[in-house]
Amino acid sequence: MARLIILGLVIAGVVFIARRLRQRARVEASETPRFTSTVRCDECGAYIAADRAITDGDGHRCAEHDRAPRG
Repeated sequence: MARLIILGLVIAGVVFIARRLRQRARVEASETPRFTSTVRCDECGAYIAADRAITDGDGHRCAEHDRAPRG
């Protein structure tokens, strides 16, 4: 009888620890940013990721409009 109680406590402990680890993984996953900051292209008005935009003195441009002549 004592062995069954000890076995039950060990199983309950393993389940408790597994739940805590799974919950912690969910919290860490939700802390990652879901969206990146965006800027608007001055030529076409499309929103693009800030790290992919070409920035000059006048503002931001997408890669397609950076190749086109300005004027």
